[in-house]
Amino acid sequence: GGLYGSRTLGEPPRQLKVVMLDTRFGRADHAVPSPGGWSRVPKAGYLAGVTRSACALLGVGSSHSAPVLHEEQWAWLRTQLTNSTASAHLIVSSVQVLTSAAG
Repeated sequence: GGLYGSRTLGEPPRQLKVVMLDTRFGRADHAVPSPGGWSRVPKAGYLAGVTRSACALLGVGSSHSAPVLHEEQWAWLRTQLTNSTASAHLIVSSVQVLTSAAG
C-alpha cells in the first residue's frame, strides 16, 4: 500500500539514490484528531492550525509514539538502504523529519 519509490542517479562510484516515502498512507492517527477535514466547520483548516499549536504549546500528545510508515514500507526502506550501492542517499518525505529541537 501507498505510493513510494526510489531512483538512482549518476554512475558508480558517484551515485545518488533518491528515496521517496509515502508518509500519508500507513501513518497512525495523531494523538489529537485534526478538525481540518470537518466539512461542517467553517475555516476548519484554521481551527486545525490553532489546535495543533495549542497542543504543541501545552505538550498534549508529546509522548504519543506512532508509526509514520506502514510495516511493508519500513521493510522496503531497509532493503533500499541496505542493498544500495550509491555513495549518497537523499530521503524525501512529506513531513518534517528533524526539528530545531532535535539538536
